[in-house]
Amino acid sequence: MAIENHTLPMLNLDQYSCLGAALRDALDRWPNEICLIEADREREKTRLTYSDFKDVALPLARALEDAALKSADRAAIIMTNQSKWLISAYAIFYRGGVLVPLDYKLTAAEHLQLLAHCKAKFLIVEYYLWRAIAQSPEFKNHKLKKVLVTEAPLGADLAGAYRWEEFRRKGDPGFVLREREDEACIVYSSGTGGRPKGCVLTHENYLEQCKSLTAWYPFWPGCVTSAFCRRIMPSILWLASSDRSCAAPAWCTCVRCGRSLCATLSCAIRLLTFRWFP
Repeated sequence: MAIENHTLPMLNLDQYSCLGAALRDALDRWPNEICLIEADREREKTRLTYSDFKDVALPLARALEDAALKSADRAAIIMTNQSKWLISAYAIFYRGGVLVPLDYKLTAAEHLQLLAHCKAKFLIVEYYLWRAIAQSPEFKNHKLKKVLVTEAPLGADLAGAYRWEEFRRKGDPGFVLREREDEACIVYSSGTGGRPKGCVLTHENYLEQCKSLTAWYPFWPGCVTSAFCRRIMPSILWLASSDRSCAAPAWCTCVRCGRSLCATLSCAIRLLTFRWFP
């Protein structure tokens, strides 16, 4: 299939020291373009422009600031593929936090073990997953400072957690700038060869991955890309940096040309330096 050639209004990622700064500029640069489309099979659930995305994310970032989320604090997300995942991740990066995405398919006991291992202070989690975690025998030992629960029924017992949809504050949040060598994410391995290991990826790791993606896979305004959330940030920045629709983390496949990004990301990850979280 022939691929159209377009001139792209790119962000120069060499000018940025962290993901939060690059994403912030992308949201400001293209406010009226479609940022993401969330669909459940054939039914569209959510459609947000970059301006819409910003309007939802910043009140959450301000609430996290008021809850004392500070630079380098670890904030975990346990969630299926949905727009709230992306909004929450951006709010965490905006406040300078370290994102810890955990696989929602793990057991409640495994979730608690990894939350303790990474020393997470904040958790954003879906209601059915939080209910299982709260019923686990190890729950009483958790050290979480604040928990936000999505899609919780009104009046449900949240075991001290807060409803994500109501956890908002007015006013502009303070943006926390991180350096390239600072931790951006702790991504855990599956544990098939033993206990799961936390791979620490810096802001530079992700920014360099995004540069590789934009060089290898050029897109253009209005091009829609399907995506899945659990592989996190390289693709949201790759999409946002060149004014594309449906900004969401990888793995990604272009619905127009059908090209997969799996090989590109796997190659990029092998080329980048990272360390294991002890």
